[in-house]
Amino acid sequence: MTTKALWIFILNLMLFDILSAQEKDPFKSDTLLINGTKLFVKTVGEGEPLLFIHGGPGLSHDYFLPHVLPLSDKFKLIFYDQRATGRSDIKVDSSHMSIDYFVDDIESLRKHYHINKINLIGHSWGGFLAALYAIKYPKTTKSLVFWDSSPLSSHLRNVMIENQKSKVTKEDVANNLKIMRSEEFKRGDPAEIARLYKAIFKPSVFIQKLVYKLNFYFNQNYNQTQYLLGFMYHSMVKYDYYPKLKKVKAPALIFFGNYDPMPIESSEELHNRLTNSELIILKDCGHFPFLEKPQEVFPKMRDFYQKNSSKKTK
Repeated sequence: MTTKALWIFILNLMLFDILSAQEKDPFKSDTLLINGTKLFVKTVGEGEPLLFIHGGPGLSHDYFLPHVLPLSDKFKLIFYDQRATGRSDIKVDSSHMSIDYFVDDIESLRKHYHINKINLIGHSWGGFLAALYAIKYPKTTKSLVFWDSSPLSSHLRNVMIENQKSKVTKEDVANNLKIMRSEEFKRGDPAEIARLYKAIFKPSVFIQKLVYKLNFYFNQNYNQTQYLLGFMYHSMVKYDYYPKLKKVKAPALIFFGNYDPMPIESSEELHNRLTNSELIILKDCGHFPFLEKPQEVFPKMRDFYQKNSSKKTK
């Protein structure tokens, strides 16, 4: 090898190392055995832990990203896929598909990461689970952030369903049916399933084109996931958890987008029942505050955590 060729080889190696360093995945991913099933988890950042609880049921953590990454400069962000969803194991005993197991998974994750008292961020259905966790484990709940939380009563859930129906146009229905009748969707193509979910959520977003920035992840087990989730729905015919919030003393920050078909009464009831809470109504915002109004949401969250940082977590 000539001297010139050697230098070219060395320079190429240096360039490869630089590019590899730039492309290095900042996330740490793992699969944990939690309450009899394997849950996919991912973390990024350093500092006080924040556990994100995604919506659904049946979605995964992916749609939070990259939108919430600005918080990773000061906090350790913990994401996970709920049982039988996303990249978590589909092999779950049907008797373990209950609200109690979903809530206890959060508690087991807290213990795994050796967190004394945990900060929870729940979006939509994830807000429902965050509230139920705080009810069951008030002493290990440090703080709660709700992003357009699902109602904690079956009455307001039914109001939500009617509100959602009122926002759907004939064109929306025709487009959704077109997707569902496609051969790709019938084969369970994850890309087509994600396309349907974006179409379903589109009427719930104030600036509708923003829905295409949501990264919905599905795998080939979608139908099995929906089958398993059916066992959980059986226990959710009639319920009202609002009165039980009286035992929750942790500070709470409640965001609600005024364009969301989620009934505002749900967030108002959360605020009224949680004695140490603040309700923030976001104008011209739909169901995804972290996507639609990050310039308002994240500074408010930073102030909230700074205010409540006197009690340190492990």
